[in-house]
Amino acid sequence: MTIYKNARLKKKQKIIDAFWSLYKKNNYENVMDVKEIISLAGINRSTFYYYYRGTHEVLDEIIATLKSAFVSVFSSPLRINGDFKAFYKQLGDLFHDYKEYLVPLVCESRHPEFAKWYRDNQRENFKEDIGLARYRTDNRKNQIINVALSGIIEEQVQTFGYGELSIEDSFLFEFGLLNSGLLDTLKNNFNIFAINNNK
Repeated sequence: MTIYKNARLKKKQKIIDAFWSLYKKNNYENVMDVKEIISLAGINRSTFYYYYRGTHEVLDEIIATLKSAFVSVFSSPLRINGDFKAFYKQLGDLFHDYKEYLVPLVCESRHPEFAKWYRDNQRENFKEDIGLARYRTDNRKNQIINVALSGIIEEQVQTFGYGELSIEDSFLFEFGLLNSGLLDTLKNNFNIFAINNNK
């Protein structure tokens, strides 16, 4: 990386850091103006506008970066090949790396659209991973599956965001529940049968 490119990245990161600091201070509302950001970042106005047209674009970029990171992990060979324990750790590592952003945005739902996007993606991935994706077109069964998986996803969000369980215990809990409790309930009470692709 050239010195010039490295300096540009550092300036852009200063803008992001200043924005985030003010965003937290303003109770996660994008109510600051460019003047506050450039003052905190120690840059001039033209530098800000070189990268962004307004403060909303800074948050948009943070969200886009997070979505890209999650999509990368969700499409990881670990998940695709069924190594869910390693995939789960990879997902936990991603939460750890971006914790400053993810705790407020996902765990506390300070950005409802992104929090919903994360949960919806996790739910759809779970459906594929445990063999329930084929019920997406059956409204009643899909709704039942969504409700059942929502609790598991919230446990995961709490674990990744706040460390309420260890990653290992969270994995054991989720997959134990999925393989013993949840799937039996779905099968016995709602005639929903999972296809286990790993056997």
